[in-house]
Order: sequence, then C-alpha cells, then structure tokens
Amino acid sequence: MAPIRDRITVIDRVYHQRLGEEAQEFPCTFSRELETTEQPYTRQLVATEEWKPLDHGWIERVGMLIVVNQEGRFLQTNPSKEQKDEAAKKILELQYEGSAWSWLIPPGESFRGMPGDITNLLIRSRSGTIKFTVHVLPI
Repeated sequence: MAPIRDRITVIDRVYHQRLGEEAQEFPCTFSRELETTEQPYTRQLVATEEWKPLDHGWIERVGMLIVVNQEGRFLQTNPSKEQKDEAAKKILELQYEGSAWSWLIPPGESFRGMPGDITNLLIRSRSGTIKFTVHVLPI
C-alpha cells in the first residue's frame, strides 16, 4: 500500500443571491496530494502604494497561495460612514511583474491560487497602507 502523502483540501462555498430570489451556490471543492512534506510559510505584512515583490519565504514551487486582506474588520460594533468609506478604499492589488492585468482583493476578502512563478508576483495597496496575511503552501 502506498504511503499517504501531504495534501491540500479546499472547501469553498460561494453564493450569489438576487433580491427576492433564492441564493445560488457555486461549490468549489477539491483535494490534491503534494510532492513534499515541507511546512507552509505564513506572515502578517503591510502593503504600501508602491509595488513590491510578494514575500513568499523560502518556498519557490507553490502548491497554493492565499492572500487575506485584513482591512475592513472594525473594532467597534457600529463604524461610522466615514470609517466604512475609508475602509472600502483599502484594496490590495496582486500582479505579475510587467503584466497589464491584476487581481484585486477587497477589504476583508481573500485570494487563492496556484501561481506558475511566485518569484515574479508583486503586491501593493491602492490607497494608503493595508495589513494583510500571506500563506504559501509548498507543492
């Protein structure tokens, strides 16, 4: 019997609901084995408005990249309109160096993917500074 290998399992449930209608679910579930037993890399970081290489630690071959925008999580129960408006501007932008397109990560949301080459990924804030967490899982 073959030994059990390290794996990544994802269980996402995305819903879209139109006003007055039932929500439609888009399940995104999968699992895959990894090639290594290396531990994941996780860091809490801050993005500025300047493009900078995405910190991926020692991991060069990525099985999964997860970037979580930590902004928009209010410490008080009822944030003011000004606080909500300011938080809405805190959008992270992730881009391959030299590319004309990018992924946007709004406040409180996350991005998940498997980049072909993490060494060319750049990240920045579209407004001010943004706290975010990066998780890099080996392949």
